[in-house]
Amino acid sequence: GKDYQWTSGLWMPSLKELLISPGNSRASIQQKKMSLENTVTHEGFHQYIFYASNHKNLAPWFNEGTADFFGSIAFPTSRTFRIGLSSYRHSIYKKLAKKGDIDIASLIVYDQKQYYAASDKNYALGWALMFYLYKGAWVTGKMNYSKIPYKYYNAIIAGKDAREATKEAWKGINTSTFQQDFEKFWKT
Repeated sequence: GKDYQWTSGLWMPSLKELLISPGNSRASIQQKKMSLENTVTHEGFHQYIFYASNHKNLAPWFNEGTADFFGSIAFPTSRTFRIGLSSYRHSIYKKLAKKGDIDIASLIVYDQKQYYAASDKNYALGWALMFYLYKGAWVTGKMNYSKIPYKYYNAIIAGKDAREATKEAWKGINTSTFQQDFEKFWKT
């Protein structure tokens, strides 16, 4: 419908339906293939996490950020995979960083409507946040940060709603210090 024309894919939990658009007809075969793979992986993650979390509504920072994180998965061989940088999200993040337009404390409390209101910005920040939590925190020795996604998911499984689970996951984390560490990681 009209409300979803902007997207190339959508997981609709209420209908239990995964929708994928064929994409831009002017794109090259390679561009279409990459776009389709990223979209299927991203939307497939939403479908997976919906069932893995007992049909819970998840906070956008976790749900969209992790879907974007896994959206950049690659399978160089039949037995290996790697998760690298999303060049598209990374390019948007770099522009935001240059403008000083990064606010992690706000991002993690956005509801779905707020998150989608500035979708390019928030998707890029969500992706950068989850990349840092899943990979960067390990590299920088910030092990307490690397536990945030797992604490969030465990709180969801324990029955907390998205807002309560976010509070639980970020409990004991100074968001100002976190943002400094996050930005330092991306600058280096």
